[in-house]
Amino acid sequence: MISYGYRIVPCKGKAPDAFRGWQNLNATYENAAYWETAFPEHTNTGILTGDVVAIDVDIMRPELAAAVIAMVRELPGGEYAPMRVGKAPKSLFLFRTTEPRDKMQSSWFKIDGIEQRIEIMGIGQQVVVDGIHPETRKPYVWTPATALMKQAVELPLIDWPCLENFMRDVETLLSPHGERRAAPKPRTASNDNVADNFFRRVNQAALDDLGAWVPALGLPKTTLQGAGYRAVCQWRGVKNANLSFHPDGITDWGSGETHTAIDVTVHAGVGDGVTSAAQWLCDRLGKDKEALGWIDKGAPLMPTAAAITALVASKRKPIDMINPFTADAAGGLMGDICRWILDTSRRRSPELAVMAAVAFMSAFYGRRVVGPTGCGVNLYLAGIAGPGFGKEAPLQRLVKALQDSDMAYLVGAGEVSSSSAIEKILRRKPVVVLPWDEIGDVLEAINAPGTGNWASTIRKAMLELYSKSTGVWFGKETADEERVGEPIHCPSLTIVGTSTPSRFYGGLSEKNLSDGFVARMVFIAPSDRP
Repeated sequence: MISYGYRIVPCKGKAPDAFRGWQNLNATYENAAYWETAFPEHTNTGILTGDVVAIDVDIMRPELAAAVIAMVRELPGGEYAPMRVGKAPKSLFLFRTTEPRDKMQSSWFKIDGIEQRIEIMGIGQQVVVDGIHPETRKPYVWTPATALMKQAVELPLIDWPCLENFMRDVETLLSPHGERRAAPKPRTASNDNVADNFFRRVNQAALDDLGAWVPALGLPKTTLQGAGYRAVCQWRGVKNANLSFHPDGITDWGSGETHTAIDVTVHAGVGDGVTSAAQWLCDRLGKDKEALGWIDKGAPLMPTAAAITALVASKRKPIDMINPFTADAAGGLMGDICRWILDTSRRRSPELAVMAAVAFMSAFYGRRVVGPTGCGVNLYLAGIAGPGFGKEAPLQRLVKALQDSDMAYLVGAGEVSSSSAIEKILRRKPVVVLPWDEIGDVLEAINAPGTGNWASTIRKAMLELYSKSTGVWFGKETADEERVGEPIHCPSLTIVGTSTPSRFYGGLSEKNLSDGFVARMVFIAPSDRP
């Protein structure tokens, strides 16, 4: 359905009840694959209407339903409109339009004791096109049977004046057959809904120029991806808090829920409300708010500077910017190790010294502690710096510190050739730190092509072991009957390595960015050459 140009939404029965903001969904193939496992009860597939127009003939008396269907067939292109039947004699027809509008409804007619009507689905609506009807427990049937195997642009084109005439004719047809109750009047806001139009235009302008404002939000891990961006939105309070910013919309990477640019701006703390968020977006986009439909009724668009200052002061305390890459910021034993590394190194890079101290503490505590999220303290650390930053010294001091404190057994090999080598190390010592002098070379070996590349198995082992520090890892079973694959309980593998930017990023592949490998690493880059 996606490839044919339809905007899909998973439905439980007739409704997408698990999705907030489904009216603005623009699902990708990845969303669809995720939904199949995350929402197994949503087995029906719906499509959003707007560009697609659906005429829903909700009439139960067979001869009246047939008469309305005949009227649909007489519309321009009606003879070619695909027809869906879920619970006969009700039916639904698909058209397309170049001017999406809100839905239209006929009056209710109480026929044979049942209230019935015709609806024309437009913006903000959806219709089920595939799956099982919740009442008949039978599949929806299309005429022709291949209706869903054609592009949406191949649907017959219809205009709204024709549909308005059709609705009047339907009212005339049904009036003699039942008690009429007038259709609800469309809800309108004062000033012709000027505010709604303004905010809608701001949101659309923001989608048209993502680069002007998304990076300026300062969201964690904001990265350029394809035609848009991806970022972590911590306010959502869920495990998978990634948002995808795309010209077609802003989508929750996990659930598929959608957000507007103004909503995201408010949540990011840039605007104190939707109005000030819209003003900020206009400023970033270089748009004049009046040109987007704003009408000033005597009230300022934004609070005064004094009001904003007072509000911010009442809501949050001043935050002192603290450089985390200092011995004082590290504190305690970790701070002492950091000072010792810096005092004994010719080229002093505080960031790399803190990295080595963190690696020491990770191996020192090993399986003794668990973090607040239930994870262990094992880490994959990568120090990225050019020549002259003293990358070797922190790794050397890390090994020296463990040796001098009678914990040399926690130090593993400086190079491994396969996952079997990592497994062998962990079976001897389930808590270990591996200091890799050139982690870029390891990545290059992992991603090298060829079926005989044993180094490629290192990636799989690292992916598995990262989250096994509070669980069980079984390693790899072999055909050797004398070698029993005993489980390794709570393996704590910490890897700390350094590399130049060209070697490290040159060793990465696109697969590493999508399979979670890079997401498991912590990158440290010194800011000043010592």
